[in-house]
Amino acid sequence: RSGWTNSSVASAAYTISIPNTVAAPTFSPAAGTYASAQTVTLSTATTGAAICYTTDGSTPTAGSTSYTGPIQVLASQTIRAIAVRSGWTNSSVASAAYTIGGSAAVVTRVPFAALPNHPTALTQDWSNGEPHVLQDRSPGSAGELFGFGWSDKLHIFKSADGGSHWTFVDTTESIASSEYGKRMLGIAQDSLGKVHLLFVNGTSGQVEYTRLALSHTSGAISGFASEVKGIALPGSFNTNGDVRGVLLDVMDQSGAETLVYSITDIGSNSFRLRMGMTLGLMPQVSSDFMKLDGTPGTTLAFETTAFNAHDHCAGTAQLGASRDLWVFWGPNEAEWGAQDSTFTTRLRVSPSGPHTWSVGTPIPMVGSGAISSPEFLCVTGSTNFVWFMYFDPADGLSIDRVAADGSYTHSAAPSPDSRIDRNGWGVFSVSPDESRIYAIWSSFSRYADDASTRQGAWDGTTWTLFSDPLAGDAWGFAGSTGWGEGVVAMRMADADYAIAVSVIRTD
Repeated sequence: RSGWTNSSVASAAYTISIPNTVAAPTFSPAAGTYASAQTVTLSTATTGAAICYTTDGSTPTAGSTSYTGPIQVLASQTIRAIAVRSGWTNSSVASAAYTIGGSAAVVTRVPFAALPNHPTALTQDWSNGEPHVLQDRSPGSAGELFGFGWSDKLHIFKSADGGSHWTFVDTTESIASSEYGKRMLGIAQDSLGKVHLLFVNGTSGQVEYTRLALSHTSGAISGFASEVKGIALPGSFNTNGDVRGVLLDVMDQSGAETLVYSITDIGSNSFRLRMGMTLGLMPQVSSDFMKLDGTPGTTLAFETTAFNAHDHCAGTAQLGASRDLWVFWGPNEAEWGAQDSTFTTRLRVSPSGPHTWSVGTPIPMVGSGAISSPEFLCVTGSTNFVWFMYFDPADGLSIDRVAADGSYTHSAAPSPDSRIDRNGWGVFSVSPDESRIYAIWSSFSRYADDASTRQGAWDGTTWTLFSDPLAGDAWGFAGSTGWGEGVVAMRMADADYAIAVSVIRTD
């Protein structure tokens, strides 16, 4: 200012911190036209980033479906994805359009047939819809289907062609112990390829855990060995009665992969449902199995005197978008005769924090009464729903579903078998894009012995149905999980527990 002394020099340094931007996802195989269904893998070059995607044309956000593994593209669709990382700017939206073939997918049915002859005659014990067959997701694997059977020891049976042909993989190791007559409760495979088993020890009657490592040759399963075996679960289960179980590889609220089990048995009050989890994927001792709240022991999720575990079954599956677990239970009279006037019930178990889950309130859902009680069959999960298949006394074979908000839809797909008042067994699966359903079921009238076995595939519009020539009574069904192109049914014969296998799939 004129006549004033100039000021001292002032300075200021400004640092502009621009957040790093996450690299956009890439797709393999690339977008394009393909003659058959494709398995699409998403990846990002940014370490520590997660991928979120949509398949309905909407713009993906950090709240969209989390990418946890390859996406099965069975029909023409567009995948849109972003990559996100805390403290970074989200990536741009990447998009890939896939056109699949010019003609309808071909439905292939493989009728029930005994497994190939094995020197020691593989068997399985009683089951009702539990997932006992997996598609191998070991890194670098060929994606074979595989399951287990008992004889002198544990054996794998596997298929490299979608269940048309099966071969055996044997081991010289006596898995779990040398006793004969163990009962498989649950089977799961994690993203590292480890296989986790729950079973009843044939001598002690204790529920035990074993973990297997598969070996591969050119991507095909060539052997297996136990990493740990015969770990007793905490708590005492009444395995002299009717014990059933499911073991799941799931994601908790933090995105961590963990194991969750649910087991039903006969307690002092006739029926009880207990659940638990592991802190991590590699339990080594009994204390690594925890309650759902992360404390030692098992969680008693439900107990009642209203009915008996002998004539009830339960199933558990995870809804991918919300990560909720849904447990269903209800009557299954295929082997036990009269109904006992009980409700079919569902229960939500929600992730409430890292390694913790909260148990909701049981919701009775479908009527009760000597004839109106439904016949429980099977439960499976997908990205947006958990699905429930059962024989409805009034509507025949029914497939319902529950959404992330808890809303329930009866007959989410038309019934493939409208015959009423039937008992039986059944398994099913839902494709990853939730547009196809595959089912295999065996049933008989409550009033006449007119047993029949059928397979069906739903393409979103029409059921393609087959009648199976299989004859004779069954001692239960087990199914497959994690296979998006079809479903496998394992049938245990009433007379000797011998395993027969059927498949329905799209090619």
